[in-house]
Amino acid sequence: MVKEFQKKFVKNFLLLFSASGLSQVILILSTPFLSRLYSPADFGLFSFYVAIVTIISSVSTLKFELAILIPKDERESGMIFILGFSLIILFSLFFGIILPWMLSVEYFNSLEKVWFITIVFPLNIFFLGNYQLIINWLIHKTRYKLISMARITQVIVTVAVSLLLGYLNNTSGLIIGWFLGQIVFFVVLFSFVILKD
Repeated sequence: MVKEFQKKFVKNFLLLFSASGLSQVILILSTPFLSRLYSPADFGLFSFYVAIVTIISSVSTLKFELAILIPKDERESGMIFILGFSLIILFSLFFGIILPWMLSVEYFNSLEKVWFITIVFPLNIFFLGNYQLIINWLIHKTRYKLISMARITQVIVTVAVSLLLGYLNNTSGLIIGWFLGQIVFFVVLFSFVILKD
């Protein structure tokens, strides 16, 4: 029984590791092309944007996603998932309300692309906040193959959209690509959670 558990653990670890490795390879191979399509300022804005969204989205769940893995009872894990999901919605709505108000402030109104960030930012918090929530739920359900496939698909969509919009001279392409990649990841995995679990 112990050997069977170890064998399954190694198999699942290699599956996730391989998916993560392949995703990194895709990103690395795309970097030279992206660097020709986007300016250092575009990458700087993108990095700043990702950092802010990541911090806020990680706070939005209050780390309830970690608690999903603890209970053995399926119903208890499900309640934790719903609680975390509800918190993410509240955080997203909060920023969806406060950001338009900030547009009336002269400093923020003078920033380029502020209207775009106002629309996308709350949605980004929602999708990224659900990222770890759904992953931990699927780990709890031992759906490692699904996680791996979704991650690879997410990276492919992110890179493809970023390259396409960069070619079309859309300087927001990096943010849009990252955003759409998260949407694909969320739709694929969340639909599985709803339909199967």
